[in-house]
Amino acid sequence: MRLHMAKAPPTRLFVVLLREVCASMGIKLRAHHGDWLLTLRQGTRTEHVFGYDFSLNSAAAQQIARDKSATYSVLADARVPAVEHHLIMSPTLPDYMPAGGNWARLLELFEQWGRDLVAKPNEGTAGREVLRLRNQVELERGIHQLLGKARACAVSPFLAIRDEYRVLMLDGEALLVYRKLRAAVTGDGRRRVTELLAEWLESGGAGGAVAEAKLKALGKMELTAAELDRVPVPGELVAINWRHNLGQGAVAEALTGEAPERVQLVKLATKAMAALRLRVASVDIVVTANGGGRILEVNSGIMMEHFGLVERARATAIYRRIIEAVFAKN
Repeated sequence: MRLHMAKAPPTRLFVVLLREVCASMGIKLRAHHGDWLLTLRQGTRTEHVFGYDFSLNSAAAQQIARDKSATYSVLADARVPAVEHHLIMSPTLPDYMPAGGNWARLLELFEQWGRDLVAKPNEGTAGREVLRLRNQVELERGIHQLLGKARACAVSPFLAIRDEYRVLMLDGEALLVYRKLRAAVTGDGRRRVTELLAEWLESGGAGGAVAEAKLKALGKMELTAAELDRVPVPGELVAINWRHNLGQGAVAEALTGEAPERVQLVKLATKAMAALRLRVASVDIVVTANGGGRILEVNSGIMMEHFGLVERARATAIYRRIIEAVFAKN
């Protein structure tokens, strides 16, 4: 009889980089609970990192940023442009639901948003379980799916997003700004999307980070059979995944210098940070075809698992700045 030992979860790049930073700064780091809780000690000072959250933000600000609908409410109240996110509570918690239940309100929002709605965990990250719902059957199934796993979800209108950006802020300074580029193929007026995808995949080579990113993007693809069989016009971009998350196959394109685009993104992110009373956070901003940026969501946890694989030195330098701020605080 052979015994199969459970494999330990892989160490997060976040923890690896923090160990390097702390070692270079003379800070002792101890990990607990599968590396999810980190204790940092320097002299008589002790600080903690939980998940991807540092101790710079207040508990209230951290909780608001983790909650998508709460983030929208605070930003809307402060008149900071943001994508609507409405809270839908699980019927297993009747004391917290509207008197009339969820369904009538959901249908009202569904019609208001042109029968194209996005539902997601209210406290989720990395684009996991983000659902685009375009008819009532999908709506009912999607909401049941999400509420079967969590006490609440958030719904928002589907937007034809032209660009999505991330701005990593620390004490009023933008440490990093990048555009999230979705994997896409370009039409030539002759070949179907399936043929374009085959050529795109082969161009990545048999191995390496590029090929791995392409396979990940294909694994998250949600194109319908009709969309795959279509012949795009010359120059038309066909996104493989409508999500912009790096964890869903997108890649980061860093913006540097004082380009007007970057300046405007940082201004909007700064307003969001002030409204939410955050010191450190990643601010996701979307721009639609009509122009004008809006806050999509704000993450108090600083996760660079995918960015750090490509830009390890830069990710390390950013974590060092944050740790310096943690131990410099009063």
